[in-house]
Amino acid sequence: MKKMTVHIVLFAVSIIVLAGFSQTVSAADTNNFTINSFQIDYYLNRDSEGRSTLKTIEKIEAEFPNFDQNHGIERAVPKSYDGHSTGLEVASVTDGQGKSVNYTTYQSNDNEVIRIGKSDQYVQGIQKYEITYNQRDVTRYFADTQSDEFYWDTNGTQWAVPIKRLNAALHFEGDVATKLNGNQKCYFGVAGANEPCSIAVSSDGFTVEASNLNPYENVTMAVGFQAKTFSAYQATLLDKLFVGWVILQFITTFVGFILTMVFTYRYIRESNRRSELGTVIPEYLPPKDASVTVSASIYNKQTTAFSAQLIDFAVRHYVKIYQTRDKSFFKPAQYELEIIKDISDLRSEEQEIIRDIFPATAVGTRLAMKDMKKNATKMYLNFSDNQKKLDTNIRGAYGLRSKGDNQRSWFKRAAAIALVMSIVTLSPMLFVASIIGFVCAFILWPLTDKGLALFRYLEGLKMYINTAEVERLRMLQSPEGAAKLDALIDTNDTRQLVKLYERVLPYAILFGQEKEWNKQLGQYYESLNASPDWYAGNSAVFNAVLFSSAINNFNSATTYSNPASSSSGGSGGGGFSGGGGGGGGGGGW
Repeated sequence: MKKMTVHIVLFAVSIIVLAGFSQTVSAADTNNFTINSFQIDYYLNRDSEGRSTLKTIEKIEAEFPNFDQNHGIERAVPKSYDGHSTGLEVASVTDGQGKSVNYTTYQSNDNEVIRIGKSDQYVQGIQKYEITYNQRDVTRYFADTQSDEFYWDTNGTQWAVPIKRLNAALHFEGDVATKLNGNQKCYFGVAGANEPCSIAVSSDGFTVEASNLNPYENVTMAVGFQAKTFSAYQATLLDKLFVGWVILQFITTFVGFILTMVFTYRYIRESNRRSELGTVIPEYLPPKDASVTVSASIYNKQTTAFSAQLIDFAVRHYVKIYQTRDKSFFKPAQYELEIIKDISDLRSEEQEIIRDIFPATAVGTRLAMKDMKKNATKMYLNFSDNQKKLDTNIRGAYGLRSKGDNQRSWFKRAAAIALVMSIVTLSPMLFVASIIGFVCAFILWPLTDKGLALFRYLEGLKMYINTAEVERLRMLQSPEGAAKLDALIDTNDTRQLVKLYERVLPYAILFGQEKEWNKQLGQYYESLNASPDWYAGNSAVFNAVLFSSAINNFNSATTYSNPASSSSGGSGGGGFSGGGGGGGGGGGW
C-alpha cells in the first residue's frame, strides 16, 4: 500500500511537471522555424531641407515546419532614433511577387510591430514576405568622429530565430555619395559585440553580408559623411507641443500629488484640530460624558469600536459573557452573550447596538456569537443606519463636531482652482486632486471645543494605558491621580486595581492595546484566584485577547469596503552590434 501511494504521488508530480513543460514549449514553438534569406535594401537621400530620408525594402524568406504551428511572422521596427521619432510609415507588405498580404500593426515598447498573416490560417514550408517602410532623420553628427553618420542596425538584435543568410545593401540617392568621408565599418554579433565584419563597395553604395546568424545576432553598418551633410533633426511644431505637454504633465502630476497630500493632511488636521491639542495629561478612567461608540467616532477607531463596546457592556454589568468552547488548534473559542440588566438607562447609541445584536432586549435574553454571522447583512445595514444617527447626534445634540464653514470654504476654493487647472492642462492628477478637495469640503466636520476636550481626554487615557505598569502605579499614588479618581487607590489592594483595570479594558481594546493590558489584568485575576464576575467559562481567567479577536473577526465580516543607440560614432571603428538606429527584431506567431 505504501509503495502504491509513492507511485501515485510520483505520477501526480510527473503530470504537473509535464504540464508546466508543455506550457513552456508551446510559448517557444512559434519561433521554431528558420529564416533562409533576409535581404535588405536601404535608399538614403536628403529632402529639400537637407534632412536624411530612408526607404527600406526587406525581403524575408522563412521556412516553417510542415504542420500547423505558425500564422506568419512578426517584424518589430524601432520608431525612434537618437531620442526622436523617425516618422516611421509602413508603405506596403507583399508576398514578394507584388501581391498584398494581410497584416496588422501594434505598439510594443518603442517598436512598431508588423504582424503578417491571418489568425484563422496556418502557413507551412517556405513563405516569402516583402516589407517596405519609410523613415526620416536617420543620421546624426558624432563629435568623436567629427562626421555625420548613417549608423544602422540591419536585422536587429531582437530576432528570436536563426538566419541562414543576411544581405544588406545601402544605396545612395541624389548627391549623397559625393559627401562620403571614406570611413565605413561593419560589426557583427549580439547586442554590444564589436566583432568586425566586411563591408564592400558597390556601384551605388555599400553592402554587408553574413551567414548562419544565431538568434539575437545582428549586423550593424556605420558609414561616415562630411560634417553637416545632413541637417540636424528639427522638432516640428507638433513635436514641440507634444514634448511641452509631456513636461507639463510631469509638473502637474507632481503638483497634483502634492496638493492631494495637502488636502489629506489639512483634512486630518482640521477634522481633529490636532494643532490645537495642547498639553496632554494622563487620564485614568473612561470619559464620563461619552460612550465607547462616541469615543471611537471622535478618535477615528471605528474598526475596533464594536468589540470594545461589547466589553464595555460586560464590565458595566449589562451583559454577561459565557465561553462555551475553548480555543483549539483547529477551532476558535466560542462565546455567548446574555443581557443581565435593564438597558433603559443606556445612551441611545448603546441601546441601538443591543437591539441590533440581540433578538430581544429583556433581561435573560441570550445570543450565541456564531449566530451573529447568520444575520451579517441585516446587521450591517442596521449598523450603517446607526452610524448615521450617531453622526447626527455628534454634530447636533452632543455638540462634538460643527459644520466648519471657514474650513470648508478653503477646500472649495483650492479644489475649484485645481479643477480649472486640470481642464486647462488636461491633467488627470490635478482633476483627481480637485475631486478629493471637493470631497473633503463636503465631509469635513471639525471638532468643537467640547469635541476637542474629549479628544484630548482620550489621548490622555491612551497615554496612561500605554505606560509601563510601575509608572502606572506611581501615577495612581500621586495627588493628581487621587484627585482624578475621587479617592486614593491602594496599589497594594489587588481587588481595587482589578476594578479600575476592568473599567479601562474597553478602551485598551479600542486603542489596540488589549494584549498588554489583558496580560496585566490576568496576573491580577490569577493572584486573586478569580475570574471577572461578568464572565463565565471553562478557563479560570477571562482572555480578553481571544474574545476581542473573535468579535473583530465578526466585525470584519460585517464591514464592507467599498537596446539604446550609441553616443559615439561607429564609422571610425568604435561601434558595436546593436549600437545604431533601426534594426529591431521579430519572430513567429
